[in-house]
Amino acid sequence: MGKVLIDVTNPITIEFFEVERPDGVSGAEYLQRLIPDKKVVKTFNQTGVENLGNPDGSVMFVAGEDEEAVRLVVELSNKIDFAIYIQQLFCCQI
Repeated sequence: MGKVLIDVTNPITIEFFEVERPDGVSGAEYLQRLIPDKKVVKTFNQTGVENLGNPDGSVMFVAGEDEEAVRLVVELSNKIDFAIYIQQLFCCQI
């Protein structure tokens, strides 16, 4: 499968209503463009640090275009006790 990069960034403005990147793409889309031979999966970016230290079943959203990469990240998230919500991305033009 190759390597999987987990994107944990939130490149949004301080007002939380638009992407902060000048080209308007998400952090995951930007990373995928930089390293097209890697699988990029978005997760671990919408919860507080207290949940990262002790998930105790907290919800973790996982998004990506590659099913196998998403499945790998879901397995990792399950091992550290997050409840998972998967979103398959179809929107990205890479």
